[in-house]
Amino acid sequence: MPTDVELAIEAQIGPITSVELGEIDPLLVDEGEKLFSLRCTACHQLENATVGPPLKNILEKHSPVYVSNMILNPTEMLQKHPDAKALLDKFAVPMPDLGISETEARAIFEYLR
Repeated sequence: MPTDVELAIEAQIGPITSVELGEIDPLLVDEGEKLFSLRCTACHQLENATVGPPLKNILEKHSPVYVSNMILNPTEMLQKHPDAKALLDKFAVPMPDLGISETEARAIFEYLR
C-alpha cells in the first residue's frame, strides 16, 4: 500500500484528491467494462503485462486516488509520481491522455475494483 507521502503526492497530481468507496454499483461496473474494452485494452490486460502493466488487483498496489489520476492525468502522473515514473522506466511507453471524463474514469475504476 502507498505511504502517506505517496498519498500526498498523488492527491496533488490531477483532479481527484479523494475517492469515496461504497457498495459496488453493478451498472457502473458494466459501463466501466465497456469503456475498459474500448479505451484501455490496446495497452492493458487484467492478467498479463502487454504494452502496459496488468491491472488485475491494481487497487491492492495503488490507492484509489492514484488509479483515478492515472486514468485522468497520466502525463503529469508519469512526470511527478515515483511509482508512475518506475512503471514508465519498466514499460518504456508513456500512457497517453485519452481525454476520459471523470464519470468515465469512475466507471473504469469501479470495473477494476
